[in-house]
Amino acid sequence: MSRPQNNENLMSLADQLVWAIEEYVKGTLDDIKGAGWSETDDTLEVLGEFNSHDTKIFPSATNLTCTFTAHADANTWGAWTEVTDSGANTLTTAFATKPGHVTAILAENTESAGEIWMIEISYGDNRTRAGSMRFLSASVGILPAIQQIRLRSGHIPAGETIYGRLMSSAAGSETVQVHIRYFLHT
Repeated sequence: MSRPQNNENLMSLADQLVWAIEEYVKGTLDDIKGAGWSETDDTLEVLGEFNSHDTKIFPSATNLTCTFTAHADANTWGAWTEVTDSGANTLTTAFATKPGHVTAILAENTESAGEIWMIEISYGDNRTRAGSMRFLSASVGILPAIQQIRLRSGHIPAGETIYGRLMSSAAGSETVQVHIRYFLHT
């Protein structure tokens, strides 16, 4: 549908609204196609999957932790490292055969209070950025549940290595323990 001309009657406004909605939906579908979806998968069902799905948690057991380490210098990113838990399990393994995305990161524990932290998630040899978050640690130790940040990362293709890195507002190679919520596409 071509864009309706701006007239002063009500039908024209309705036509313009329909055109705007169609353009928005086309843009959303283009985003999904750019994330690797095919023409046959670009349906309302697929769009619904993005908004309502069963997330999984990494690390997958309560006795495991996932720790990010900041650079020794303040306000400098730490090294990209593969996202691994204390049991040597990797988030990459979860994405080995299916693409997906990270939906949230929960900061569970920090070494210092009163610092600002930033985390980035990426994938692949080029460290393609999939998402980032920022939070404040108001206390040392277990943090309140409000530290869960909804991430909505970019699409992570199947078989790619998943990396993370951390920045702190203070010096000292300090660490943050997190858990990561993710969703695999069917």
